[in-house]
Amino acid sequence: MTQREGHVKWHRLMVSAALLVVAVVVLPYQATAYSGVLLSTDSGIMGTGNWIEVGPATLEWNVTENPDHTWHYSYTFTHPAGETSHFIIETSDNFMAGDVLGASGDIGEMEVGTHTAGGGANLTMPEDVYGIKFETEGLSTHIEFDCTRLPMWGDFYAKDGQAGGYGLNSAWNAGFTADDSDPELPVQDGSIDNHILVPDTHYSPVESATWGAIKAMYR
Repeated sequence: MTQREGHVKWHRLMVSAALLVVAVVVLPYQATAYSGVLLSTDSGIMGTGNWIEVGPATLEWNVTENPDHTWHYSYTFTHPAGETSHFIIETSDNFMAGDVLGASGDIGEMEVGTHTAGGGANLTMPEDVYGIKFETEGLSTHIEFDCTRLPMWGDFYAKDGQAGGYGLNSAWNAGFTADDSDPELPVQDGSIDNHILVPDTHYSPVESATWGAIKAMYR
């Protein structure tokens, strides 16, 4: 190969690489997203007190993959008085507080660990659960956070710390039962067996085919 031929080949490689980079930049990012809702009016949410007897209690969730392959989790829990005092979201049992990359909404302190059923804090919770406990407030409680974990099917539990004459107000998804086994099925919109989407295991980003093709030119 002559020097000129080598120069032409190099120029073509550079042009091809530039075009691929442009394609990466201009192509819109197609986010993976899931949403669902559970209602006390169709027995998707179980519980006690005013939240259930008067109702309705509603839990909506939206889970979206971020461009960096982390995940954004958003939950909105609405109900009659009294105000929510804490809200527990189940996670896998190796989940750590550092997996939450930033939380916002109607929340105070956050605690990750095993939350025990029975007693004053979680009197009506069907069984112990490992997960994130948010101190919360409001009749419409919104929680959102970014996370390093893929979504899976799991459970929630919420309780009213200030009953305000309505008795003990509490709520949980109907799929959350003693000896509960969460569905090991692919995530989707809606709910499976009255479960919600919650954080599971770590996610490792996969190298894109386009970026792999660019790097292959220089191997």
